[in-house]
Amino acid sequence: LAGIFLTPALLLRFFGTEVSLPFLAMVWKLCNKVLLPVAVGQVLRKTNVKDVYTKHSKKFKRAQELVLLGIVWNAFSNAFTEGLGL
Repeated sequence: LAGIFLTPALLLRFFGTEVSLPFLAMVWKLCNKVLLPVAVGQVLRKTNVKDVYTKHSKKFKRAQELVLLGIVWNAFSNAFTEGLGL
């Protein structure tokens, strides 16, 4: 939780005026990508969605693995494409 606010602040501190960092935009993006999903997950745990997840946990586990594989594949593809200048 502290990393959401400390990461942009430390980047700004270490790079100072040499690099222009949009501090508030970075914090906003980090909140949307970290805090929002965590908050939604915590709220959903209090509902009957947890029972559905427990009942179909193997399917959800497979879906999580596929999503993670897609993220890694996307990052690799982007790095490979940018590295070749395509």
